[in-house]
Amino acid sequence: MERLRDRGEEMTQRHEAERQRMEDAIREKDALVRAGELTAGIAHEVRNGLGTILGYARMLERAPSPRTRPPPPGRSGRSARPWRRSCADSRTS
Repeated sequence: MERLRDRGEEMTQRHEAERQRMEDAIREKDALVRAGELTAGIAHEVRNGLGTILGYARMLERAPSPRTRPPPPGRSGRSARPWRRSCADSRTS
């Protein structure tokens, strides 16, 4: 009977040690999961900002130069002031 009790105590100690190792492994894996989630979140935020910057840079690259850009619709690209002056001059003559 004593041998059986000793064997039971030995198995209990082994199981306790194994349970402790498993709990430690779970805690370590949980820490790695949290670190991975944090890293993924940071990478996401950085990529969002860079994507916005890259998008605007591409728009600027594709935009025509102000010198070659046609005037907006309804405008000839010249100022209306000379026309107004000529109208005012014609009224006074």
